[in-house]
Amino acid sequence: MFPIVYPNNKNANADNLRDYIMKVCQTHKAEGKALAFAFIVADLHNPHVNKILHDHNYINALHEISGKTLTVFFLMDDYVNRAIINSSNSNRILLELGVEPLSGPPSLMPKQLAKILIEEEILQTPCILFFQVEEYNVTDFFITKLRENKIEDGFLEIKDIIEKAVRSLAKVKPENHKNSKELFSLIKQEIESSEFWKNATKVYQKIVKLKEFILPFT
Repeated sequence: MFPIVYPNNKNANADNLRDYIMKVCQTHKAEGKALAFAFIVADLHNPHVNKILHDHNYINALHEISGKTLTVFFLMDDYVNRAIINSSNSNRILLELGVEPLSGPPSLMPKQLAKILIEEEILQTPCILFFQVEEYNVTDFFITKLRENKIEDGFLEIKDIIEKAVRSLAKVKPENHKNSKELFSLIKQEIESSEFWKNATKVYQKIVKLKEFILPFT
């Protein structure tokens, strides 16, 4: 996670911003600052995530964890505040795609950027969007849902997911760092495996609770 501030100018648009992000990603890969990328995605219905992203202690912790493995993007404070004010004034609910301190044009909503980056109309929030880049294009992506709805629990969940992504590449030798497709597959396998067992555990817990409820009546 490195500070990124998009140069504000009145002619900026979604395509400019997309190109800028691709350039940052390519630079980070070339300089050995990242092997893959992620967005923390939250909207106005996810205030706990936005509060996490406003807390420098949480951000510094995630920065330390992501290291030179991941560049994790999140929404810049000024942009969050501007979006909330605009949404309140117009009674519109906006999808906010988090970017690592990234300031975009006031008229640009993150949903537009998400659609351009991954060509998806719908992006459920909150979540973490993992993606890989080659030659200024997104070549692969997957989405991991965030389930916790309290600030501390939410931070621990984000922390856990990023730790798993980083750990999945811990044993990759430097000479293999340019194998972007294979590296991203390792991250995807690790996260999806974790998600499978997380879901399986929740299902099991529900079954146990149901049995505990039913047994007294049998």
